[in-house]
Amino acid sequence: MMKKLVLHFDLNRTIVMSDVAGGRSMENTLNYLLSECTYGRVDGNEWVCVSKEPSLAAPSPSLVTYKKFVDQLYPYNSMASGAMEDVKAFNKSQKKQRTALQSAFTSGPGLPIASSYTHVLDCLHFPEGALRDAAKEAAKSLDESGLKEAWSAGRYYLLPSFLHFLHYMAETTSDAVELSVVFRTFGEDITEVAKELELLCNGQHPLFLGKTLPDSMRLLPPYATFYRSGFEAEGTTLAVNTLTKVPFKAGTTPASFTPALVHGFRDIQATLEATLAKGRRVTAMRDYWEWWSAHAEHAEYGKLLLVTPGDGPATVFFDDHIEATEAHIVDVRDAATGQVVDFDVAKDTYLKRVEPYYAITDPQYYIRHVVQLLAKL
Repeated sequence: MMKKLVLHFDLNRTIVMSDVAGGRSMENTLNYLLSECTYGRVDGNEWVCVSKEPSLAAPSPSLVTYKKFVDQLYPYNSMASGAMEDVKAFNKSQKKQRTALQSAFTSGPGLPIASSYTHVLDCLHFPEGALRDAAKEAAKSLDESGLKEAWSAGRYYLLPSFLHFLHYMAETTSDAVELSVVFRTFGEDITEVAKELELLCNGQHPLFLGKTLPDSMRLLPPYATFYRSGFEAEGTTLAVNTLTKVPFKAGTTPASFTPALVHGFRDIQATLEATLAKGRRVTAMRDYWEWWSAHAEHAEYGKLLLVTPGDGPATVFFDDHIEATEAHIVDVRDAATGQVVDFDVAKDTYLKRVEPYYAITDPQYYIRHVVQLLAKL
C-alpha cells in the first residue's frame, strides 16, 4: 500500500531565515531564533543570561527563554477585549516592542552566547570558494528579490537542510511512497521560493549544479489565499489563483473578483487534494495574518490545517511557531466536522515544531524528521 504524506512548511524561520512579513531582516531573525533557545533567570524587570549555548530544554526548571520574557512584558489583547481595528493597532504596537528587543538579543542580554550567532551566520553562507562565487554569479541574472539579495551576499535563501530534503523527496517518491509539499506564509515571498525551485528543477542551483528535480516539483500557479471572518467552516474562504489578500466577507463574492472562491472546510480540503493529484507535488497557500493577530495569536485563528483522522494521506505541518504546550499558529481542524483537533492529539500526529537553530546547523534536519514520519505510516 502506498504511503502518502502531505507536508506543510511555513517559510519564515522554518525554511527561510528572514521574516519579511514580520518586519525582520535575516540578522534580526537570527537574534530572534537564538532568543527562543537561550535561557536565563528573571531578576525584577531584567533577564539575566544563564545558558552557555542554545538548547532545546531549560538547564533548570526555573529558567525562561528571553523570547518568553519579552512576550510577557508586552502581552497581546484579543477581539474579546475590543473592536478588531483597535485590537490590531494595540497588538501591532506591542509586537513592535517585542521585535526591537528580540532582534537585538546578542548585542544586549544575550551577549554571553554571541559566538553562537557567529556560528549560525557561517552556516547560512555558501562555502567559501567556488560555490559562493557561483551563487554570486547566479544572483546577477535574478530580478530584485530576497533571493537575489541573499545570493549576492553569498548566503543561502532556502536553507541547505530543506534543499537536501527536496532532493531526498525526489529520490524517495515512488510507487510505494508519495511525498507532497504545501508552502504556507502570511507574506508575499511565495514567488521567490518558486524561483529557487525553478533553478533546482533546471539544474542551475549553485549547490546542485547539473542535478535536476522533476518538473512535478516546480512551484507553479494556481496559488491560493485564505480569508477568514468567522470561527466555523463557513467563515473561511480560499481564493484560488491569487496571492492578493481579499477584502470581502467569507460568505460573499464581489462581482469584480475573478479568482475562483472555495467556501468551507470540506470544499477547501477537496480543492487542495485535487491540486496535488494533477501531476504536482508542490503548491502554495497564503494565510490570513489579520485574523490571527486580531485574536491575540491564538492557534484556533491561525494557519488552517485540515485533516481527516484515520483516513486519507497523512498530513503534518512544520512551523517554528508551534510551541511545546500549544499549537499557537496552526489551527488544526477535522475537515469533515470542523471541530478543533485537541493539541494533545495534534502535537504527536499533525504538528512538528521546527527548531531554527538546528534546521540551520544540521544539513540532514528535515530528512531525518521526514524519515521518522514515514516510519510511523
